[in-house]
Amino acid sequence: LPFLLGRILVYFNAKFIETLGIGYRLDKQTITEDHLLEAVYEVINNPSYRENIKERSAIFKDQPISTMDNVIYWIEYVIRHKGAPHLRPAVLDLHWYQYLMMDVIVFYLFIIFFIVYIVKKV
Repeated sequence: LPFLLGRILVYFNAKFIETLGIGYRLDKQTITEDHLLEAVYEVINNPSYRENIKERSAIFKDQPISTMDNVIYWIEYVIRHKGAPHLRPAVLDLHWYQYLMMDVIVFYLFIIFFIVYIVKKV
C-alpha cells in the first residue's frame, strides 16, 4: 500500500504499482480509517492482486544465472582484467568545471547578457 506523500517520485511509483495491478493507491489528503481498511481488504481478498504479484515475481526471478553466480562472475572478471579500467566511469576523469558544465553555463550567461544588452539599447 504505497501512500502519496506529496513527492513526485512517490506519486509515480504508487501510480505505477496501481497500474500494474499489484497495489492500491491512497491519497494522503483524503485518506480515512475506512479508506485504509477498504484498501487493505481489497488487496488481501481480491485474487487478481495475488496473481499479478506472482506474475511480476516470476518475471523478476527469471534470470539466466543465479545472483550469486553473477556476483562471482563479475568479481572474477574484475580480477582477470586487473581492475577492469574499461568499466570505470568516464566522469571520474573530468575536471570539476567539466563535470559541472561550467562552459555551457558561461555560454548561456553570455547569451542572456547579450540579449539584455541589445534590449536595453533599443
